Amino acid sequence: MPVVCPKCGGNKIEKRNLGKKIGASVGLGAGAILGGAGAARTVSSDPNVQTEFSPSLPSMPGGPIVAAALAGAAVLGLAGAKAGEFVDQNILDNLHCHDCDYTFSE
Repeated sequence: MPVVCPKCGGNKIEKRNLGKKIGASVGLGAGAILGGAGAARTVSSDPNVQTEFSPSLPSMPGGPIVAAALAGAAVLGLAGAKAGEFVDQNILDNLHCHDCDYTFSE
């Protein structure tokens, strides 16, 4: 069933998904920082960890740090997007009518 605007009855409705976008962005940044920082602490305390962590990248300085930052960004980015999706569905006015510029929730 298509969603119609409760104000004007228009059918040009768009989902804004602001919570999902912001949650994913914050999660990506936090995950990259936390993952990279954790790997940097490990690498600085054990110089052999690079060859154990990524044997194919022994000559690439910071290989484990980059890999951990990417993994952290992926995990926390997904978690942030899911949390933002919950906020969109339950708290924010997530729908926008292009006919009358009204925002509302389902």
